[in-house]
Amino acid sequence: MSKGSSATRLQFSRAQQAAYPAKDIDFPQLSVAFWLNVQLEKGTNPRIASPWVTLNYEHRAGVGLFGQVWEPGKPTPGEWNHYVVTIDRVKKIAVVYRNGDEVASGEITKDRDPTRWAFGHNVDVANHGDSFNGLPR
Repeated sequence: MSKGSSATRLQFSRAQQAAYPAKDIDFPQLSVAFWLNVQLEKGTNPRIASPWVTLNYEHRAGVGLFGQVWEPGKPTPGEWNHYVVTIDRVKKIAVVYRNGDEVASGEITKDRDPTRWAFGHNVDVANHGDSFNGLPR
């Protein structure tokens, strides 16, 4: 797929918009890869792939996990960036890559909430507080 393709892209522009997988995703080690284009900075910790990957505006940071491991700089609104977040729940380590470069790594001391995944939204369907406004794919 080319980066400009809209056939595989989701757009989250309203707080109630979200995507939920049919089954839970629960692996001891996993990688979450996505292109991201922030349209509007809002919320404290907008959810990208909840319960794991969020933006961390609370600390003026970028993509990360649980407020423990996150990139030091925010993505520029309107620009596409490619992210890969690796999560090793066995070794309790996470690494964030942006456009092929490692931008953050560290220990994760807590595990994910035992809830199902949500993309672009809090796992609580009624909670629109930290909805993502942008284009992931």
